[in-house]
Amino acid sequence: MQVYGGMYFVIGAMNLTAWFVELMRPIVLQKVIESSGDDKNLFLWLLALLFAKVAKGILFSNACVLEQTLCIRFVGALKGLVIKKPLSRSTHRDRSADIDMELGLAAVAGIAMIALNLFVGTSVSNFQSTAFGRVSSARDARLGVVKETFESILQVKLHAWEQARLEKIMAMRRWEFTCVWHYLVIGAIGTFASSVAPLVVSVTSFAVYTQILQRTLTTSTVFTSIALFRLLDLPFRSFFGNLTVFVDGKVSADRVLCLLNEEDCLPKRGLTSISTTQSTDSMPANKAFRSSSAVRIDNGSFSHTLDAPPVLRDISLTIDHGELVVVHGKVGSGKSSLCLAILGELYQTQGTSDVQGSIAYCPQDPWIQQMTVRDNILFGSPLDARKYSRDVDACGLLADFEAMAHGDLTMVGSKGSTLSGGQKARLSLARACYSNADIVILDSPLAAIDAVVQREIMTKCIETLLKTKTVILVTHNPDVINAESVNRLVIVDANSIDVQNIQDKLRSPLHADFSDKDSQSLKEYDPRIIWAYDFDNLNNILCHPNSLV
Repeated sequence: MQVYGGMYFVIGAMNLTAWFVELMRPIVLQKVIESSGDDKNLFLWLLALLFAKVAKGILFSNACVLEQTLCIRFVGALKGLVIKKPLSRSTHRDRSADIDMELGLAAVAGIAMIALNLFVGTSVSNFQSTAFGRVSSARDARLGVVKETFESILQVKLHAWEQARLEKIMAMRRWEFTCVWHYLVIGAIGTFASSVAPLVVSVTSFAVYTQILQRTLTTSTVFTSIALFRLLDLPFRSFFGNLTVFVDGKVSADRVLCLLNEEDCLPKRGLTSISTTQSTDSMPANKAFRSSSAVRIDNGSFSHTLDAPPVLRDISLTIDHGELVVVHGKVGSGKSSLCLAILGELYQTQGTSDVQGSIAYCPQDPWIQQMTVRDNILFGSPLDARKYSRDVDACGLLADFEAMAHGDLTMVGSKGSTLSGGQKARLSLARACYSNADIVILDSPLAAIDAVVQREIMTKCIETLLKTKTVILVTHNPDVINAESVNRLVIVDANSIDVQNIQDKLRSPLHADFSDKDSQSLKEYDPRIIWAYDFDNLNNILCHPNSLV
């Protein structure tokens, strides 16, 4: 109402005026019938009758145009926000006063029938609301089964589960059909009640007027009363129709509000002195805390929900622009949570944080869409042929393009089903490189790639192509962890982090779990392995990798 209140007021005024003019027509008709042929005012009454008809048409048509315009704007705003509350109109005003002037006490019976029909309509709407909720639940269940089937179509075909899945889908569909049938039956009852309501009201009023009050119906009384009763036809139909729309909209609005009322993943400024900037276009950070660092977290604690225990507790991290930061640790220690915290996808329950610049993120499970390989890399950005070729080559995708039937114009299956794990990882990495983001977060992008391609990507992509970017790389690869290009090492353990600069990196206990005895036993099987833990010879390994052979 705050946005479209003025428009609603204009539409309501036009509709009210139109109904007032329409209500005057039976009165004018009565004057025309009662007047004699030589009445001097007959022409004026006829002119007033014509004016009432024309005025009603003009007012109603313009009100309809405004309503349609408002509807288009409202739907556009709703689509822009994905979901919004539906709109319902109020019921029409009671017009029994003019009938009372014609039928006297007999109009009381008509008013009683109107009240009865309103009660019936309200009861039907309550049943219809329950039925519509069941239809929505049944539809959600059916779509969920269909989605689950298509997502696991490979397993279904492999194990020949087609018939079982089909029976389950058809069972959900039969349940949905039953719910829809009940909903339509209740709607038909409401439509029938709204259709016969004006007839029941008029017949009841005339019966009471003639049989109980023992009065004679005159021509003017009959025509005027019928005209007034006909005015009730549209309000009754509109009432039940709008009531049905209102009930359906209320059920949908309740479902929408459940989604809107879900907690937001973005930080809550009202809890602590939190200051987070996710990109150059996002909310500015606290000026007192803002720094020149790309990422800065000071005593921050992060959790998935406000009530859950923190997955990262009292962490402090500073990453300067252009640094290559390697994050490693045990499985489940919180490496991905640290990436999500920098992205702003976790609740910050304490501390302060500041992220300067735009972010490109490569998750552990690459997000591949069903479109061409090129479109998956560009992702809506305009094509720059030179930049595209450079990024593709740095990510080691040229050989894959040559093996594909249509090169980078090859269509990718749903969720990248036609690509291998390594191809999906490199495709996601190429997308991050092409986005030209200030900060690139790579969550284990090299895990599904063989050692040769890993070295190529590390050299050509991370160390060369992204050398001017701030790169946060999550990996378990010892060669990457101990690379000379790494500026900072972040060890994640037990929901906390230990940050080490490059000068302390060679002395860091990367594999403290391995004792000297374990290393000696490993050396007996493969003497190359002990070199990875012999930090005195680490520079020799990095500078002369062929010496391992």
